[in-house]
Amino acid sequence: MKEITKHLIWIIPCLSVILLGVTMPLSGSYYAMPTTPWRIFYIISGYGFPIWTIIPVGLIASFIAIFWYRKLTYKMRVIKLTKALFIVISSLFLFINGALFISKFVLGNDPFPIQYYNEIIGSTQGMASIKNGVFKTTYGKIFRQGENHRVEYNSGEIKEYHVSWLKNGEHQLIYKDQNNYVNDTLWVKVTSIKNKYYECYYKLGELAEYDKIEIIE
Repeated sequence: MKEITKHLIWIIPCLSVILLGVTMPLSGSYYAMPTTPWRIFYIISGYGFPIWTIIPVGLIASFIAIFWYRKLTYKMRVIKLTKALFIVISSLFLFINGALFISKFVLGNDPFPIQYYNEIIGSTQGMASIKNGVFKTTYGKIFRQGENHRVEYNSGEIKEYHVSWLKNGEHQLIYKDQNNYVNDTLWVKVTSIKNKYYECYYKLGELAEYDKIEIIE
């Protein structure tokens, strides 16, 4: 039993990480990160999550060991409990990641689909109807007048943008700070315009993030 536990304690979490790495592609957050260190931290913290559980598991085991099987020394109780709990939790992660793996490669239902921004086809039909007006999103309200684009966020923050209208349903939102220096540029591609809303994608590195914006007036 001791030999089995010795091997399972590293086989299960490693297999779980491998399944997760194969199934889950790097998200838009990864591609939007400006520096390599941040990307490395993202991979280690995200894909290594089953292994990181050893820390909280050890703390829980330290508490349970106070009341459990007093024939052993406290140190031995903590070690045994940590190993047992870690195997149980790692097995849970393995089950979840295994289910995601089967969903993607066996059932053909990708739980983490990738949408590349350059592959999206924009639409210019009805563009005039969204160049001026008031719009509502999940994060706040948008007030747009020609090349002026103001966002009033739900948090109370207000930001002003300059809109540069391009072709193929695409436009740039250029943010300027109070000193009128350009800080950031967000690329947006409109794909569909309806009477009450329009659909678009934001560019995040190589990937795209979908948004549905309600047309208020």
